Amino acid sequence: PPEDQSDQIAVAAYLTSLQDYQDETTRIQDGFRAEMDLYQAKADVYKAEVTEYQKERATWEIDRFAAISGAEGILETMLEDFGWTYVNKDDSAAFFSHIISTWIAQIALITIMVGLILVLIKRKDAK
Repeated sequence: PPEDQSDQIAVAAYLTSLQDYQDETTRIQDGFRAEMDLYQAKADVYKAEVTEYQKERATWEIDRFAAISGAEGILETMLEDFGWTYVNKDDSAAFFSHIISTWIAQIALITIMVGLILVLIKRKDAK
């Protein structure tokens, strides 16, 4: 407020500057409200996108889990059934002992089968 309240020019200038200040304040507040409305609209869009993404991700994870658990089941069954055939090639002692025992088993099977074939042929010829 002006020092001299009776000076009408000073009071008019003060009231004009006060009105300008209030107009500027209103303009700033309106701009802020507009920015907040825009931000709220963007936040709502983002929220909808995140919700959609989360639904898609959940579906993807369910499908992925189903596929992986099926594959893991197959691998587990294979490991249970044929795990004895696996050997570490980097451990040369275990590797070569496994190879030798496998060869011995194959030689024994071949010998038994050839022996059976010879016995059966001899029986057939004897009749």
